[in-house]
Amino acid sequence: MAQEKKPKNDQKSQPKQAPKSNEQRKPKK
Repeated sequence: MAQEKKPKNDQKSQPKQAPKSNEQRKPKK
């Protein structure tokens, strides 16, 4: 419930690590 009240912080942390993990997984293959 605390995460739903802070969607700005949750979305900011997710997109920051999401593109990094996606870019590292592509060149790894």
